[in-house]
Amino acid sequence: MFRISEEVPLPRPYEGVHAFIFLYKQDETPPAAVVENLQRYIDREVGPVYFASVFEGDFQGFAHIAQDDARAVGNFIDGPLWDAGIRSDKVAEGQWHTNQQLRPMGPTRNTPRFIAMARVYVNQRPTVVMGNIATHFGDELDEDGQSLSSFLGASTVIGGFHLLVELGDDDREALSRHVEELRGIDGVGRVEVAVADRGATQAA
Repeated sequence: MFRISEEVPLPRPYEGVHAFIFLYKQDETPPAAVVENLQRYIDREVGPVYFASVFEGDFQGFAHIAQDDARAVGNFIDGPLWDAGIRSDKVAEGQWHTNQQLRPMGPTRNTPRFIAMARVYVNQRPTVVMGNIATHFGDELDEDGQSLSSFLGASTVIGGFHLLVELGDDDREALSRHVEELRGIDGVGRVEVAVADRGATQAA
């Protein structure tokens, strides 16, 4: 079995190669079981799994992983992730959003109680639309790195869609309104979205 050596350095939240994984109810291993299997790998500071949760919507589970380089990502997918039951869609992170404070804002680095992960298909250049989304919601961070708006992060992706956008709120109904706003932003085409409730005790 492939194992992660404690002596091998792992990337920080904005270092190395990051990938996003989407899980579905028809998968061989149920999303809830996969997420449970990933718990021992989760570390919000160094990975290799930065986030994993069940969702409701167009997909039923999501995970954010990273390794030092593409080869290491491939080995992680072929080893621990395969053993965890992952057989689903995977996309690589491209360019994450950087706000006016020159601080990076990629998906699932900081999350409140309710989060919506949106796969966005665009009809303009992806980086332009990513900027439109950030401008619409606001992208200022407080001194602790927490977003002061419902926009939590976004990245271009190398995969079947163009942008992965994370929205969040401590109120579920408010989050639904934010998602509807997202659909109307200039350059945004089709949107596939799923929502997770991390629970009051897990909110970041």
